[in-house]
Amino acid sequence: MKCEICHQAPAEEALQTIQGGESVELYVCHKCADKERRKQKREKEPSSKKPPLGVTVSVEDIWIPGADNMPKAEMLNMVSDALQKFLAARGKIGGDHPPHKSSQHWKELGPIQAEPEFLFDDYLHLEGLNLIGEIAAVRRAFKALQMELTSIDIENYIGVGNVYRIRYRENEALARRVCAALIDQEKNARHRLMTDLRRVFADAVIQSLTLLQVRRLMPASELFDLLSPLRIAVFEGLIDGISVEEIDSLMMTWDLKSEFAAENQIMKDEMDAARADELNKIFARVRLSRKGEDLLNV
Repeated sequence: MKCEICHQAPAEEALQTIQGGESVELYVCHKCADKERRKQKREKEPSSKKPPLGVTVSVEDIWIPGADNMPKAEMLNMVSDALQKFLAARGKIGGDHPPHKSSQHWKELGPIQAEPEFLFDDYLHLEGLNLIGEIAAVRRAFKALQMELTSIDIENYIGVGNVYRIRYRENEALARRVCAALIDQEKNARHRLMTDLRRVFADAVIQSLTLLQVRRLMPASELFDLLSPLRIAVFEGLIDGISVEEIDSLMMTWDLKSEFAAENQIMKDEMDAARADELNKIFARVRLSRKGEDLLNV
């Protein structure tokens, strides 16, 4: 997944920022995150100029019946209260608003009904939407609906393998309708990858297959991302020499947290080397099928 600011470096962390007056979550590289945080800090620093008050009330020319001897401070408070009520009635400030839904607990959507190619264990597999660059937009849409996609995030690795669960706040019926629509979006994304975006899919599949055959060090988190597009390719009959069950088994076998359990870099490299050696042997026999060669030779 690419940084949503520079669109070049890989996304490495989530960042809360303001766009169009609304708080949004972007997935960005460390460099863009640091730059955006410095910008936000500058904007919060007090300015040397006195900020405008918006509304200035003078009591010099105000006459309130029966208040000839009212102290100016009390009169100003009365006028201010009336102004506050007027603006609240106009929907500008204050007023009666429904309680914010953030106080409600998140609930995880139960078993999801979908074809096997769209499910990994009890996660939704959304690699198609990732490859066409739509995952970030989907997450923002979910946020507007008081829902969210929860991914496998390990330290600086966000959305590992592009597998997700769905959480919602209170309306399960709405969450299930949105889930069904999301699966349809993933189907459409995969259809585009097999038609007008074949080069994008070919690049992901061939790159993953090549790296799994030749990499000398293989971190667990990178393994998930490499296997994810191959899982689609196997379901589509584009690859020979490995099954969906074997792909899923490989994705479940290695604990992502294990690479952070190493006491030092040497130990981590040894773990990654052993993993790479095993994968090199497994994928030495894996090739594009005749259908895969025809479709992905673009």
